[in-house]
Amino acid sequence: MTSSPSFPIPDQTGRTVVVTGANSGIGFAVSRRLAGAGAHVVLACRSLERGREAAARIDGSTEVRELDTASLASVRAFADGLDRPIDVLINNAGIMAVDEARSVDGFELQLATNFLGAFALTGLLLDRLTDRVVMLSSQAHRIGRIALDDLNWTQRRYSRWGAYGQSKLADLMFAYDLQHRLTAAGSPLRAVAAHPGVASTALTRGLHMPPWVEAISVVVINGFGQPPDGGALPVLYAATVGDLPGGSYIGPNGPGEMRGAPVAVGSSRASHDRDVQQRLTAEAERLTGVSLSVPSTARRGATARSAVPAAHEEHGADEQHDDDDEADQSAEEDAGLAGPLREGEHLGRSDPAHVTLPIRLRLTAGPDHWPDTTIPPPPGNALGAT
Repeated sequence: MTSSPSFPIPDQTGRTVVVTGANSGIGFAVSRRLAGAGAHVVLACRSLERGREAAARIDGSTEVRELDTASLASVRAFADGLDRPIDVLINNAGIMAVDEARSVDGFELQLATNFLGAFALTGLLLDRLTDRVVMLSSQAHRIGRIALDDLNWTQRRYSRWGAYGQSKLADLMFAYDLQHRLTAAGSPLRAVAAHPGVASTALTRGLHMPPWVEAISVVVINGFGQPPDGGALPVLYAATVGDLPGGSYIGPNGPGEMRGAPVAVGSSRASHDRDVQQRLTAEAERLTGVSLSVPSTARRGATARSAVPAAHEEHGADEQHDDDDEADQSAEEDAGLAGPLREGEHLGRSDPAHVTLPIRLRLTAGPDHWPDTTIPPPPGNALGAT
């Protein structure tokens, strides 16, 4: 497994950061680095016991609070318990490619854990946020399709990878849509997103793959991936760089964005569809009962109104069928902002020799599989030239 590059985190003294899924993997690595840089880190974990065990291994100021993002009641209880300003919310908690299951609220489990819970938590904490929201996405967003008429997989044949890709695309589109709303309202808050590349965490284990597919996966992760500390770098960059524009999407700068130093990266054309972004937010509001309201000239962002969620209802909307293999667009472009960070650049350096190569993935595992998909290189070179 490849070693991780270093990243000098700016001083975080006096800042409070909430990290969901903080007891293991990338969430733990992010929490440890932030606390080491002086932040007070709230470890939001499904298990208080595992959260306390993780906190005991972190040098710095921490507290542990219970949060299960698959439960709207847990999300609301967590938000109600935080009655002080929060500088950064990192929506890291997630599951990957699990068998079909339903949350306690009746939602498809990956949608609930990875997207709806993060959406509701963000809405409920916006009035306490002072800096930014970080959404965790994935290169798997490129195989995702937002089926607005069937987000919960009640009408379609379930695909574990299809459901995962949809949830990660939803995370990214929500970050973009939230930034549009914040910009329009004149709010100083920022919404950004990051993906970790290929990292060896608990998410990559227990996927019930055929032995030959699992063997290939191990080779790919060990040969081209990185440990959790490496996967944490884009998240840390997204959470701490002071002049990072809202709407940025951060990932590794290595081949295929599998590992490397954090840089601004592109995302699929589908992720920039403004109509689908807005309709997805509206559907998430309906399903969770959390309505985003961004007041103009707000100093600390927005407020959220709780309503009665419609967990078991679905209503008609056209399914999105954008071509993810079309040219990428930068996250800054999506936000409509001209910022100091251009695609391929990261703090303190640009590497003109860096080239992101196209990758073709095909992993077949019974009826559920990654579709044949090409991950194209970002437009231009590492300096952002076209």
